[in-house]
Amino acid sequence: MSSRISRRAGGGHRWGHGGDIHGYETRNGVTEDGRSATIAVTALPGTEAGAERANAALDATLCAQK
Repeated sequence: MSSRISRRAGGGHRWGHGGDIHGYETRNGVTEDGRSATIAVTALPGTEAGAERANAALDATLCAQK
């Protein structure tokens, strides 16, 4: 199920969701104007700060596509 998520970089929102399985994590998103990106992390973050870095990387990628 997708969620509407506020982007940190550049404002606006993205629609997307993440997924975790032992040792891996993915995050994806698409903006209102159709830009999309997916990232995969090959080691689950051990802290909330680590998880936030994955989200920040996705947001920065979506903003860089403008």
